[in-house]
Amino acid sequence: MQRGSFPLYDGFLDDIECIPIDTYGGWKKILCESLGSIYSQPPRVLNFILDLASDRLGAKTVVIERYISPDWADEYQAWYSRSFRSHSHFVPRLHFFKGIGSGDAFLTSNDLLNLPTECTRNEDSAYVGYCILRPFEPITVGDTVLQSPHVKGDSNAVHCLPHFQVNLLGHTLTVRGMPFMQQDRAVSVCAEADLWMIAKYMHAEGRSRRFRPSEMVKFATGSFNQAPLRDGLLVEQIHHALALMDLNPEGITPLSAAEALRIIYSYVESQIPVMVAIPGHVFTVVGHTYSSEPNGIISPIDSLAAYVDSFVVHDDELGPYLELKVGIVKEEEKGDAEDKQDQFTQLCLTEDADASQEEKKGAVVDYCLIPKPSSVIHLLETDVRLIVPSLLSKQRIIRFFGSQVPEDFWEESDFSNLVTRIYLRSNEQFKREILPPNEDIQGRKKALRLRDPRVIATYWRQMLPEYIWVVELADKSDLDTTGPSERKIVGEMILDSTAHRYAIPNTLLALHLKGRMIYRENPPGELRKNDLLRDRREFQLIKDLDTTPYDPLNRKFYP
Repeated sequence: MQRGSFPLYDGFLDDIECIPIDTYGGWKKILCESLGSIYSQPPRVLNFILDLASDRLGAKTVVIERYISPDWADEYQAWYSRSFRSHSHFVPRLHFFKGIGSGDAFLTSNDLLNLPTECTRNEDSAYVGYCILRPFEPITVGDTVLQSPHVKGDSNAVHCLPHFQVNLLGHTLTVRGMPFMQQDRAVSVCAEADLWMIAKYMHAEGRSRRFRPSEMVKFATGSFNQAPLRDGLLVEQIHHALALMDLNPEGITPLSAAEALRIIYSYVESQIPVMVAIPGHVFTVVGHTYSSEPNGIISPIDSLAAYVDSFVVHDDELGPYLELKVGIVKEEEKGDAEDKQDQFTQLCLTEDADASQEEKKGAVVDYCLIPKPSSVIHLLETDVRLIVPSLLSKQRIIRFFGSQVPEDFWEESDFSNLVTRIYLRSNEQFKREILPPNEDIQGRKKALRLRDPRVIATYWRQMLPEYIWVVELADKSDLDTTGPSERKIVGEMILDSTAHRYAIPNTLLALHLKGRMIYRENPPGELRKNDLLRDRREFQLIKDLDTTPYDPLNRKFYP
């Protein structure tokens, strides 16, 4: 049967509605009427999502279906089933589709019975996501996954993007995005909404089981409850909930704007969403953008975080994929003496880059919570940051590793003007990304410049722990010419995430830099007597490698 030729099924899809998205905005009023809302325009968060889907993701049709949502069923059982007012077991689920075919056509109800293949592809699909609404007013947004709008060429500013699959009339639809949920102030406030987003993300990544909204409340308030849920949660309660979900939380109170910027940047680069607490609110950072000019918070001869222009956040009070500019504020800290005044800076995130100091103070970063892989306990980002300078010094390498690395192996100039980028990677993912499968390379808009094949083969055969810290090394002169988004790198360090932070030499697994490489490899044979107090893995050396700079990992957007 041809597309759109289902006369025998007329009337069978009366409970599913296709609304064309026009450029005049009248479709939002039609949508509200179809939902049975008493308001002619959607509330703030839903309106943000509708604008995001239509304007930035190019959706041409929104499909409304009745759906039984496991998350709503959980919220219903936890609270709404006990309220006097009756609530439906069903929820409206909105699906967003781009235009179909060369004519960029709208979808009709008949099209849903035989969706075009461009809607059901796993990648580069006309399907851009879904949004579930709780069945009461004012309308609040439940389980939602939309594509990231921050795509530019092969790059995507959002790093936390697992795949999700949904079903519509027997068709499997795939969307790649970060989960989003709005608080309802009954079962969830901002903290629980963020916990739910992180938990669903971690489940999609295979790092945890699936958790429901009411479980967040139980985890957070099981040990102690400071106030009614509607008043929010303490940081300690959020930390406790993450721990009970076996998400290995790391809580950090940044002591400076630079530290806050480094922490958020490194973990987001690790594809780990970061919960950020500002006065009276919590949101989740899922990505970042670069600027060609340094932000003035960190020295450019230091970390690539110096070029971060903004962070991409999921804010349950505003919407998903919101871009917040980075900046600093100065405050006065008075000591015991009345005349003593010290200035210190704090990182602030704001929608308006030109906001006044007073306006910026409302978005100062107070606390960061990071859900790390369970095996990453001993060596943290703050440790790596302190270790790296020691391992990027010819004198210290010679002192640390003695005869294993000859004095003439490195040149002092090899370690000058290096800009670092620090992030976590699983062993498996790192080895995949240094040489992606052919289909990933062929799908790119630009050619991928790879490492020397001998370096790739060395990493592939090297035994590594489950997670490693990768420290990419770029040349400052290259950054000045190409900028952070198009940069190439000249090497990387691989550090053992299970190593002790005070045993600096033991943290290093490999160092590849400007045509030379040292890496640890287990020697054959039985344990010798003089191996009892040292790492038995000896360093192997490779010289005369290709010195052409190559592409970094994770900057490019792989399908």
